[in-house]
Amino acid sequence: MNEDLSMSYHPIKLKDLLSQKHSLVLLDEVRETTIGPDIILVPGLGFNKKLERIGRGKGYFDRFLEKFEGISIGIFYECQLCDELFVEATDQKLNYIVTEKNVYH
Repeated sequence: MNEDLSMSYHPIKLKDLLSQKHSLVLLDEVRETTIGPDIILVPGLGFNKKLERIGRGKGYFDRFLEKFEGISIGIFYECQLCDELFVEATDQKLNYIVTEKNVYH
């Protein structure tokens, strides 16, 4: 992630990663080239059948999804399904949600 708290995507090979204590870091020359993915897998803490999700509260995925033109797929367990969520205006809906039991769209 960039210092401005936005997410970016880069074409990489394993040799492009530096291993640090608790993370992997991209070499600077790799950061210069960005790509726009066609599909993005999105994690979360909970979801509903309206394709809404809640994450960890920092909005990384919501800021990215706001401008994203591809397909967004939430990856959840069925036990994370909620009847209602307290979503905000900035929370972005997903195109699909996939669990171990169902696909919601």
